[in-house]
Amino acid sequence: MKLRIVILWVAASLCLAAALFVQRQLTLDCVREDLNTEARLEAQALARNLARTLLDARAETEGDFDEVLASPAVFELMENRDVEACAVYGTDRLLEAQMRESDGTIAPLDGLARPAQCEWTEKVVTDTGEELGKVWIALEPGPWQARMRKVEDKSLWHMVALTQAGTAAFFVMGLLVLVLGRRKQNARDEGAR
Repeated sequence: MKLRIVILWVAASLCLAAALFVQRQLTLDCVREDLNTEARLEAQALARNLARTLLDARAETEGDFDEVLASPAVFELMENRDVEACAVYGTDRLLEAQMRESDGTIAPLDGLARPAQCEWTEKVVTDTGEELGKVWIALEPGPWQARMRKVEDKSLWHMVALTQAGTAAFFVMGLLVLVLGRRKQNARDEGAR
């Protein structure tokens, strides 16, 4: 009887800890997906604004879609500290690409734009449907990662507290059952005499 109670108590404690771990992981996956969606939406909005700015500048100057048009727009966008990198491509070549160094300075982005966690590519298309090129924007992942770490830390302490409370409750319950079982056994032994 006592061994069965102890086994049941240990199994229930392990089930509680496993359930809390699974619940934490599911919650973190949902939060991570929400943050990634939020980052993609922000990058998408910035890319669309840059594409619209380039189209407006092209319409005002009646010039070509080239480096002269792309450079000022890229440098203006890079003033936003949330932007890690930005590139404007024509139909056949890279027109302008800049990235933010770790110290915050802006430097040319050599070669192809590297993949980022929070990025978006938007085509630059005129009102008549002519595709002039595309813009690519990557956001600084630091703020998103910091928010995720904060949620992970908070959920870990929440999980630890719940696990400790649950384990303590199961421990007390197990002790009570053992004590009551012993009293019943003692009463039976005295009644048998």
